[in-house]
Amino acid sequence: MKSNPASLEPLAAPIQYLKGFGPARATALEKQGVKTVRDLLFYVPRRYLDRSSIVTVEELRRRSMEFSTTRDTQQANVRQDYTVVGEVRSFKVIGFRSKARLVLILGDETGTMQCVWFGGVQYWKNKFQIGETLAVSGQPSFFGGVLQFVHPELDRIGGADQETSSENGGVDWSKTLHTGGLVP
Repeated sequence: MKSNPASLEPLAAPIQYLKGFGPARATALEKQGVKTVRDLLFYVPRRYLDRSSIVTVEELRRRSMEFSTTRDTQQANVRQDYTVVGEVRSFKVIGFRSKARLVLILGDETGTMQCVWFGGVQYWKNKFQIGETLAVSGQPSFFGGVLQFVHPELDRIGGADQETSSENGGVDWSKTLHTGGLVP
């Protein structure tokens, strides 16, 4: 009679025997040093990304200036993640070949900012529509005095044709979005 390794010593069982885990997920976790159920129980994420705190573009600009150690808006960087919900105002590819980058202008009722992608420009250039609503998250920086996220995480909230009105003239996105995640 052949027995399942998980039935003899549950904590020593390979993670691929867990429900929802297969060889592909097990291989990915093995690269992080997680091979058994015991390893998985003691695997602690590096940090927690809290994307539930949504700020306006103007609030992000103000906070970025407050937390900047250099106070130089030409090159200031802030090492904290923020989420901004806004509408795609425009986007374009600047440069060509290996020097190309995609610059997207995201705006809300308080102002605009840039989202910049240096890699995967051919992929990203066909993924946006003018007027669609995005939630973008990342660490803000200033380049040339312009507030930007470089390679932000993004979630699509609504298309260009989606109505976003309410009694007060807009949507309170902070009450509708609840996102967060663990970072291995």
